[in-house]
Amino acid sequence: MDATFNMSANVVPQDMTVNAVDWARLEGLTRKLSKEVAADGGRLFVATGPAFVPRRLSLARDAGGVWRQTPVAHGGRLVMQYELTEKDQQHVAVPTHLYKLIVAEKQGRGGAPHYAAAAFLMPNEAIPAEQPLARYQVPVESLEAITGLQFFPALRAATLPDLCRTHKCEAKAPALFQKFRQVAQLRAADSVPELRQVRERLAANGPLDAAVEKEFARKTAELVAAAMQPIDTV
Repeated sequence: MDATFNMSANVVPQDMTVNAVDWARLEGLTRKLSKEVAADGGRLFVATGPAFVPRRLSLARDAGGVWRQTPVAHGGRLVMQYELTEKDQQHVAVPTHLYKLIVAEKQGRGGAPHYAAAAFLMPNEAIPAEQPLARYQVPVESLEAITGLQFFPALRAATLPDLCRTHKCEAKAPALFQKFRQVAQLRAADSVPELRQVRERLAANGPLDAAVEKEFARKTAELVAAAMQPIDTV
């Protein structure tokens, strides 16, 4: 593995549950749109990559008296936070989000092509419940502002009509990968009691996959360790 492992390739670190479920849905949508556009003699262009998006955080004590930073919709401070992977003392930044920009080229009247676009920005973290893919759609100009990139400048992608107005931008996750949704629900728990409640609810629907049980054990250890940290008196 050491001889073939290369983090400088055309890949980025991605949350396992996002990759297996919601990002897979977005990839499925891309394939569906490609077939639909090709059926009309058109083409699809896709740009995909990482994004680093700041969050608004408020500092407050929790019920146990521990100072914690909590995401808020308004107020607080804009903070850029992201994880780092580490291998052989080399660090790779883990993007907070991943984006996909889809541009469809179709033949219009008179033979001149016309274009439509749809941009999606998905958090690179466990997503406990399935949301419509439209939940992650953002204006192209917003994606350009976040990434600092200008997409398809010759087409002025930010001014193109919405592709999702003429095509249904939705896709379901394969049932085979629903265990990863269960893992995501465990990862979203903020306390040991909440974690146990989530596991009980999942187990009520049938035996849990080994990957789900493994995540339950890992998350339990993480929450117990966090609860034992000394109270910050600053």
